[in-house]
Amino acid sequence: MADDRTSKKVHSQIITVRSSAGSGKTYRLARHYLEVLLAGALADTTLPTRMANIVAITFTNKAAQEMRARILDWMKHIILDLPFENSPDKPLDTIMRGITTVLPDTPLPQEIANTARKADNLPGKAVKVRDYLMAEMDRRFTELLKDFGHFNVGTIDSFVNLTLKASAMQLNLPPDFEVSTETKQLIDLALRECLQRTAEDGRAQAIFDTFLDSYIELEGDRAGWVPRELIGAVISSLWNEETKENREFIIPAGGAHGGVADLRQKMADSASRLLAALAADTSVKPLSHLLTALERCADPRENALSKSVCFERSLEDCLKKGSSLPGPQERELWDTVVRLRRLYAGALAVSKYIPYVQVYSFFKEVFQREVTYYRRVIPIEELNRLLQDIVTRRDFVPEIYYTLSERYIHFLLDEFQDTSLLQWKNIEVLAEEALSRGGSLFLVGDRKQAIYRWRGGRPELVDEITEQYRDHYGVDELHLDTNYRSLEHVVSFNNEVFDAENLAVLAGTVLAGHPPETVEEMVKPYRTSRQLFLETKKGGGFVSIERLTAEGDDENGQDVFTGDEARALVEERLKTLVRDIMARGVFRQSDLAVLVRTREEAGAIVAVLLSMGLSVESEHTVSIRNNALIREVISFLKFLDKPDDNLSFASFITGRIFTAGTAMGTGPMSAWLSERCLADRSQFLYLLFKSDHGTVFEKEFAGFLSRVGYLPLYDLLVSFYRHWELLARFPDDVPYLLHLLELVREREHSGDGSLAGFIDFLEEGSRRTSYASSDDDKAFLLHTPDSLDAVKVLTIHKAKGLQFPVVILPFVTLTSFSTSSGRDKQRCFQSGDDGLRLFYLKKEYTGVSPELAALYSKKEREHLADELNNLYVAFTRAEEELYILLTDRKKQKNHLIDHIFGMKAFRSVASDRAIVLGRERMTAEKSEDAASPGSGSPPSFKDFTGDPAWPVKLKGSISDPGHLSRHAVRARKKGNAIHRALSFIESLPIDDGIIESFARTAAVHEGIPDAAREVEQSLRAFFTNERFRPFFETGPGISFYNEKEIVDRDGNTFKMDRVIVRPGLVEVIDYKTGEIRSDSHVEQVRRYGRLLAETYPERDVRGFLLYLDDGEVVRI
Repeated sequence: MADDRTSKKVHSQIITVRSSAGSGKTYRLARHYLEVLLAGALADTTLPTRMANIVAITFTNKAAQEMRARILDWMKHIILDLPFENSPDKPLDTIMRGITTVLPDTPLPQEIANTARKADNLPGKAVKVRDYLMAEMDRRFTELLKDFGHFNVGTIDSFVNLTLKASAMQLNLPPDFEVSTETKQLIDLALRECLQRTAEDGRAQAIFDTFLDSYIELEGDRAGWVPRELIGAVISSLWNEETKENREFIIPAGGAHGGVADLRQKMADSASRLLAALAADTSVKPLSHLLTALERCADPRENALSKSVCFERSLEDCLKKGSSLPGPQERELWDTVVRLRRLYAGALAVSKYIPYVQVYSFFKEVFQREVTYYRRVIPIEELNRLLQDIVTRRDFVPEIYYTLSERYIHFLLDEFQDTSLLQWKNIEVLAEEALSRGGSLFLVGDRKQAIYRWRGGRPELVDEITEQYRDHYGVDELHLDTNYRSLEHVVSFNNEVFDAENLAVLAGTVLAGHPPETVEEMVKPYRTSRQLFLETKKGGGFVSIERLTAEGDDENGQDVFTGDEARALVEERLKTLVRDIMARGVFRQSDLAVLVRTREEAGAIVAVLLSMGLSVESEHTVSIRNNALIREVISFLKFLDKPDDNLSFASFITGRIFTAGTAMGTGPMSAWLSERCLADRSQFLYLLFKSDHGTVFEKEFAGFLSRVGYLPLYDLLVSFYRHWELLARFPDDVPYLLHLLELVREREHSGDGSLAGFIDFLEEGSRRTSYASSDDDKAFLLHTPDSLDAVKVLTIHKAKGLQFPVVILPFVTLTSFSTSSGRDKQRCFQSGDDGLRLFYLKKEYTGVSPELAALYSKKEREHLADELNNLYVAFTRAEEELYILLTDRKKQKNHLIDHIFGMKAFRSVASDRAIVLGRERMTAEKSEDAASPGSGSPPSFKDFTGDPAWPVKLKGSISDPGHLSRHAVRARKKGNAIHRALSFIESLPIDDGIIESFARTAAVHEGIPDAAREVEQSLRAFFTNERFRPFFETGPGISFYNEKEIVDRDGNTFKMDRVIVRPGLVEVIDYKTGEIRSDSHVEQVRRYGRLLAETYPERDVRGFLLYLDDGEVVRI
């Protein structure tokens, strides 16, 4: 072996990996990381190659965690010399094949072996290369344990934050600034300050008035009527574009209409002069439509941009046969009119959005002052922009860059197709330095999965870098073309759908009129889209594509629907489809994933699945904002904050909390509201309630109103929970209630613990769906366990990087840009060296201006590319079975229908309405993670959200198997429902309507709505029993307490069914249903009696057991 101990494989310094879906991207990253680490141990170089010298960057915390875990797992297998799971291959052998040409048993040279023997305590005379590398990995792992901070695997934002923290003074930033991920909250904070200034600042008022006028003009019927929301949406859009491009918006001189008016007048003058010249020269005979077009241009009141074929021709082509040719002056005037008309269209396209840019500019002024300097907070989106400002300054290079350039030698970048140009520029400085010193750059990405263009992702960046550095450092380009995820038929289906030739035909249809070379450039990433499948997956998999139709065709004889009709059709088919899949008994609920494009679609699917009795995991089911009980709590908080909020007060007194905690049912409250609101609208609702139900108001509301502003919000909310006994009465909602408390605590710790501030925070969370990214909603989401057995409903963006045994795509469409939905599709941004411009791409303008037409064509191509990429990500998430539902909508053609059903490859398996590939799996496969017999079923979503069975699980196992029978479970739930209904009732008399209402409410809560009638009959029998009635008869000085908690000296809490405090006497009552009489019942009541005797030492205490089934009373 050579003295340099290598025979090292020679690679280019730059490696790009094109990783299609399911091709083992994370595996390749981990492998390359360790190849770099161990290759340094074999190299004869002074270049340091330890973990501190390698930096791996990805774009989400989850991806960073997954990469770290995979690298550590490989290190463990190398140190212990273990093979991969379900494979005879060992990681070290795989790595050695990548970094050296020598055999594993080749000995090291003696001198080097002696050094290695001392450093790594290797026995024997001959030190083999393989043993040396194992010991080297052990040593690196030990170093890692000593300083985990050298394990540089993280997000790009964390890297930028580190650099800025070290350069704060040079950037004129507060030295103690904080980076915030809650950008939308900061934007809203500054926006509120802007709106407040309109009342006292004439300039601010004029800016906002002009903006609103412009917004209403452009949006028309689609304009919203909540100014704060619509302005917030616009500001967020412009904010994202500025931070993405690292350029500021340009405000044209002359205001919104100055330049436009000047161009319009010049055009009118030139058109008038041309008309006069044509009238004077009788030998020149213009066509009538030429004269009409010129007359429109000559009159400033007319629309000069109305379509006319004349402006696409020369003046000579607009003359009648036999006419003389126009003179030089007439030709010059014609060219001037045409030129001014184009300029006028461009000026109009810019001027329409000038009020938007002006309001945004004013907003930024306020943001800088209120957020950056006063609060010392910088939003995370600003980090890359600020760092780029450092890098491009010639007079200043931050000291941290010198330090990092010495440390970082090897760079690994994941998901490079979603990297923005700005992000890359901030890394490029260090990467170039590393490459110049012999380091390396490893880029992993897939242009077919580039779905973050709206966030600044630049899919073509990897190609640009490849060409830029190819001659300097060499580039190796790898294509991972084997799919390890999906079965054969899923892979084969996607190979055909995303075949480049097939897509070229599709793109040619959707982009009719575009040059062929631009179409070819758009489908270029799919030239290498075909994948191989593993031999073990051959013959497996199932794909079903359905074109949904109604029973009758529409008036055109085609299956084309409105949006609502299509959604109803899809939802009905989805129910049948999911039932059929689950009926096979092959898949668990958690094996199913339903992928959609929007949150609105997700909400509709969640509602459908929940109506089927399935457990569902999605942002809609795990967000506390969507929980009905939390909304009632928020209504109560809003009432406390503003007692004149009639709607919040009405929402609370007609909700479950109020009904469960008082004897006043939802029905009576609704009737009272209708009567009182109609009779007297001049008073606040709570004052009317206080007048009519003074006792209830004093007991349930007065105390809280008196404590608002004095008691911290967290303590106020805790006392509210205790007063209404929420955790006991609503066990299904316990996780949501506790999460709300945690939110309050976090807000208090951040310095904003006011009631009004918290309500604003909640309301902003509800409004964010209109203009914020979903990351801003994380504070409202419950964290679900990985083992949760629930159908997953998520957006395609959220599903990226994930895989599921069964994938259902219910709302699959591929539309052209012109027919796509979207409020801002006419909004176009153009980035230039001097800044950003915002254009209004109205069809009328693009038909006149070639420059605007080019911008519109670019948006059409980008839209189609994004649509295809989203479809690719969605279609490739399935491991075993893929279901696609297609519908065609009026005025919005779904091009995917013709694309798939027109393919030659599917003709043998296609009918008019369906394509089926492969066979559904009909038998369950055994797996290591399957639940063993007797181990119990996997946890369900109901377990997570507090199914009523969870208190039983805490108390211990059930000893009597009979308690698990269906009859026994129903009897126990019925008894619980009777207990719950009795807890609603304080005293007699009580009318039949109230009994019926309480019985129905209690039965529904216990999950046995069909038993409501039985519960009602039991209640009627209870109150007709002369032995039971005395415990509910009222009198002077008597107080009643239902479900009363009491705590002993050891802190143990007990709940008593009913306590009656009379003058000189206290009675405790415990109800028993469906149970055999037991001594434990007697001891339970005696314990209650002893505790009450300590509480009421001056009064006698008596205990009673009421056996409801027998109608007997036992005094203890």
